[in-house]
Amino acid sequence: MLVEYGGQANAVAPHETATAQRDVVMKAVYQAVWSEEQDDAANLAWVREFYRDVYAETGGVPVPGEVNDGFYINYADADLADPAWNTSGVSAQRLYYKDNYPRLQRIKAKWDPHTVFRHALAIQPG
Repeated sequence: MLVEYGGQANAVAPHETATAQRDVVMKAVYQAVWSEEQDDAANLAWVREFYRDVYAETGGVPVPGEVNDGFYINYADADLADPAWNTSGVSAQRLYYKDNYPRLQRIKAKWDPHTVFRHALAIQPG
């Protein structure tokens, strides 16, 4: 699915918020929908492999550059932090936050010094 993006969202400079993707006109959303639990493995494999194939030239992920602008954090995907699916050499943090990550690490250190808020893609202390 393609979702329009841009307009006023792009009026904000990339460094002003955590969301660094401010130079795009659309986002691509990859999803598979099913209702039976026994279909989980097949459907997850299909969408993972399709995604990897779309971005084959950049190691299976949308590396920021001339064509792609990384990954939008509101569509969190732990596969970006998994070297089996992200062979680009670009960290999940860079894909999501680009040059904003060091600043976000400083904010994390100040407001969550004990890493209470954590998950597979959480900002890591600096």
